[in-house]
Amino acid sequence: MIMKKLVHRMKYSIPVCLILGMSMFGSCDGIYDNIEKYAKEETIYADKLDGIIRTQIGYERVEIDLVKAGRIPASQFNMGKAKKTVIECEDFTEPDHRRVIDSICSWVNITGLTKLKNYQFTIYTEDEFGNRSLPLKTDARPYTAENRDALILPPPTVLASTTSAQIQWATGLSSVMCDVLGWSYNYVDKDGNTVSGSGEDDVPVFFVANVERDALVSVNVTTRLIPKIDEVRILDTVEFKFPVTVDTRVITSVIFLDKPIPNEYFTEPPTFVWIKTGEVTDYTLKISTDPAFPDDPDKTTLIPVGDVSSYTLTPEQYKALKRVSFYWTVVPTVTREGIVTQSRRFDKYLPTIALITPLPDEIFTENELPTFSWNKIVEAEGGYTLKISASPDFPDNPASSTDATTAIRVGDVDTYAIPQDYFETLKSLAPYWTVVPTAGEGAITQSRQFNKSFSNVADISPTFIEIPNGSKLANLSQLTIEGLLRPTGNHSGAGVFFGIDAYCIIRFDQNHSMTFIGYDMNKSEFWIFIDGNMRLKENSWNHIAVTFDVPAKTICFYLNGKLTKRQTDVPLFYPNDMIHLDVSSRPVSWNPCYIGKQTSGDNGAYYYPGDIREVRIWNVVRTQEEVAANMVSVDPKTTGLKAYWKFNEGIGKNIKDHSDSGISLTADGNLVWKNR
Repeated sequence: MIMKKLVHRMKYSIPVCLILGMSMFGSCDGIYDNIEKYAKEETIYADKLDGIIRTQIGYERVEIDLVKAGRIPASQFNMGKAKKTVIECEDFTEPDHRRVIDSICSWVNITGLTKLKNYQFTIYTEDEFGNRSLPLKTDARPYTAENRDALILPPPTVLASTTSAQIQWATGLSSVMCDVLGWSYNYVDKDGNTVSGSGEDDVPVFFVANVERDALVSVNVTTRLIPKIDEVRILDTVEFKFPVTVDTRVITSVIFLDKPIPNEYFTEPPTFVWIKTGEVTDYTLKISTDPAFPDDPDKTTLIPVGDVSSYTLTPEQYKALKRVSFYWTVVPTVTREGIVTQSRRFDKYLPTIALITPLPDEIFTENELPTFSWNKIVEAEGGYTLKISASPDFPDNPASSTDATTAIRVGDVDTYAIPQDYFETLKSLAPYWTVVPTAGEGAITQSRQFNKSFSNVADISPTFIEIPNGSKLANLSQLTIEGLLRPTGNHSGAGVFFGIDAYCIIRFDQNHSMTFIGYDMNKSEFWIFIDGNMRLKENSWNHIAVTFDVPAKTICFYLNGKLTKRQTDVPLFYPNDMIHLDVSSRPVSWNPCYIGKQTSGDNGAYYYPGDIREVRIWNVVRTQEEVAANMVSVDPKTTGLKAYWKFNEGIGKNIKDHSDSGISLTADGNLVWKNR
């Protein structure tokens, strides 16, 4: 090729040479002597690889990407004159330490790198005449057998019996050095049979059975893993083998349990599998709801199975399991000393009764009653029972009657409309509901919460109500104030529910947390209690109650029937250690008692922003049980009830007192009546 180029270049100078030669009568011998030294040198052409992008390590090999465009098939890769890809390495045994690929490659796979060393590579292309491109150089250190053999995997726990053993790893075999993908094992039993098994995880657990007594039994374990260099996986999966020795020179014989694995779920009758021991020829399967397997036929089922190593429950036996979780064990039918048994748990799969309506937190009034609906399941042969409770646990024997569960047997249906009389007697403002099979524990159940609401509710946001003179609400040594409140939004300042400014007032801050302000008769100064736990839920009904016991100097705060704060050593009230809500019983300069407002006039009035219902005043300290039992309504004839305003008129601005006191109220402005 070089000669052709040179001859081509010289053809224009030949006539000149001939003329000179002829004129000089000289010889042409040795005319190419100076050209030969150039013809023997390597010729470099412009077509070249544009740069090594990435080197990846494999097992005794490396892969090197050669072009920035990525891996392009050889049939689609063209580099002009280039025809071959050449890799040079001093460790290659091929001629001239070269490996030649008869195509142009965008990446190369270099194999046979068995030495634990850093390899140096030179890579270039050649054209059909052997001319080379500019070379690229790189180095790489492949993962080798020597690296693999240096791996350290955690040892197993071997629980040996006289003729068997359980081999298991407490944690995964994967580490910063490798990711284990699977494992296998094999051993030879006492009958000369090769027994093997495998798994596709990195926490092997398997059993060795029917092996020689009083012997050292070798078990060959092989792991399939991907090694890691600097915590990065290499390209290849390798095998790592190591032996495990089982020492059967023990005096204890163990009946190992194999299947089901702990906490496994079953929709069909499960098969129980265990590892037999040479000392036992007759077995009994035990299934119990109690891990202690008590001798109680209501809790523990005994199934004699004979000289076998597995047993499948019959459909009848499986159907008789009414609970979700069970424990199982296998024991010798005849009790023997020196036999150790294990136990495990399994779970019966139960279908879920899916609740449909009402939706969570949906609101209902006595004029719009909830209808409950759910998905039926074939397992509920005895029909369904609807349960409603103030507690999400649906207690059968609650500590408090307010948490009692009402169970309504509704039969084989998938919907039930609650009767109005029952809805009206619901003591909880936000009860929970669920549906369960009437007979047995044949399903997994869900629970939801819905909200009880009211019709003809007074929205007092734009106005307030004053407690009139002569209301007979004075000289109270004990007092309980109650109300149902539904705040409808945040507000500036404080939203006042009830009371007398700077004397005995209940109000809520911008985030609906309660504050009580009183007056110390001895120090002639205000005192304040803040209950951060009494935080009203916006746009929902909240029942609040505050009790005062003046002789005991104690105040209690309740939210939705639950005690949130108990304050002792409360300063005494003025005058005469009594509470006076009646204006006529107090100095004229004191403010009136308001519902929904703090002071006279509009400046700093702190109007209550929301709806109100069931405001009551008692001359007794109501207990928590009493408060919780009557949040929604109360008998007007109940002892100690001094004022009872239902706020359910639905029209106008006059509010009737349903107690015997007859303290009727009139709002300062028009009330807005709503269904809430």
